[in-house]
Amino acid sequence: MRKNNLISVVLIIAIIMSTVLVAPLNGFAAENNIKISINDELIEFNNTSGYPFADSNSRILVPFRVTLEKFGATVSWNQDTKTAIAEKDGIKVEIPLGAKYILKNGERIENDTEAVSKDGKTYLPIRKVMEAFGATVGWNSFNSTVTIVSAKPVIVPSQELTELINELKNQIIFENDIRTFTIYAFMNYTGYDDENNKSGFHEVRKMVRDDLEALKLDLTDNNFYTNHGKDYAYYKNSLKKLGAAPDFTPIEPLGKYEIQGIDKYLKEFYVKANIEELYKKYKPYYDRELAKYSYNVYESIAKTNNFLRVDTPRSDGFYIEVNLLDAYYRGFGLGNIDLYKGKGVILTGPSNEPNIINITHEYLHGIINPMIDNLDNEVNRLSNNMQYVQQSNAVKQGYDNWDEIVKESFVRALSRKMVDGNSIESAKRETNDGFVLTEYVYNRFDEYNDYKGNLEQFISKILTEYKN
Repeated sequence: MRKNNLISVVLIIAIIMSTVLVAPLNGFAAENNIKISINDELIEFNNTSGYPFADSNSRILVPFRVTLEKFGATVSWNQDTKTAIAEKDGIKVEIPLGAKYILKNGERIENDTEAVSKDGKTYLPIRKVMEAFGATVGWNSFNSTVTIVSAKPVIVPSQELTELINELKNQIIFENDIRTFTIYAFMNYTGYDDENNKSGFHEVRKMVRDDLEALKLDLTDNNFYTNHGKDYAYYKNSLKKLGAAPDFTPIEPLGKYEIQGIDKYLKEFYVKANIEELYKKYKPYYDRELAKYSYNVYESIAKTNNFLRVDTPRSDGFYIEVNLLDAYYRGFGLGNIDLYKGKGVILTGPSNEPNIINITHEYLHGIINPMIDNLDNEVNRLSNNMQYVQQSNAVKQGYDNWDEIVKESFVRALSRKMVDGNSIESAKRETNDGFVLTEYVYNRFDEYNDYKGNLEQFISKILTEYKN
């Protein structure tokens, strides 16, 4: 973990105060070190395409053609007017060289910097152009990355879906818990470095790690995560049995796939790291992140219930947390547990836009798992398929029995079917990873709209009809 530095703090304050994207100054990110991410995918720049840079106004300019083509736009160049042109989804944006404005479908939009030609390449001001297409533009100062997220089409829900959404508003609680914050802060401080994002840690994870490092804590074991050799799954399993802070006394005995004695280490860490104050400091970040999820979650769960023809599982609702100290895109559910007043809990890690598929996936477990548990004969008939997945990624991730493979196959297939942007290709990848029924289930649920029975009967039917 790196130390805090004054330049980082100044930059964060400047970015918050400003309404434009400000590039890093004074060598904080040297030219050619600025990165551009579009929908979570980094653009690869080279000497032929050119590299992003900060202009004299401290605004970031990017190579026109490679950036806009990666964004999915059609690009062209008007030599007579020296104007770069990009078109996408009925929007035409014109960027004249040397002019402090751009045109969106002929409408002039003022800017405080201008497109330039450099070494025979055209560079455009990134924020104004991308916002003209409806995209969201952000800046991660810790890894010098401009993040761009495409706009999604606005779809007005039907009256039926609106009613389902309104019902869910009394059942879903968006609230983080200091227990989650504590255990993941402890993991990060003692060696948890997992990350799935090419651009690196979420800014809150980085700041918390820096704050903890600056404290120079003297714990019983400052390398607890590294020394115990257990991956994150053991810690999240432990979380569902830990009692309230500051003691974290387990409400049930910790088992084989949990971390024995972790409550004592968390209690020590909670006091020495002054977790109450640290959590209070970062809670506004968590609250803002949770706010992004509310409508999208309601809509996705409502669509799922509507498609599957089921009611929301009646457990007095469930909690949703965003865990900014975890690796990107990682999520899990904790089931209906006493720790959270008898309610289920769904956690999702950081993402550049709300990771609705994680929430939907975990929610589906609450529907699918009890039904699979009622179908022992159908499930056991196919158990010989376990021999084909022994060396798969699924087993390496801990899904080491046939019952779990079946449940995950159904949930992964349905979550990809329910959430926009996912397809049969994702289901095929899951199948190849060892969740061997995923593609089959994905395809069979095309028949469900016309099926006259209930969901459990349909699951029984397609399991019975599966051919090894």
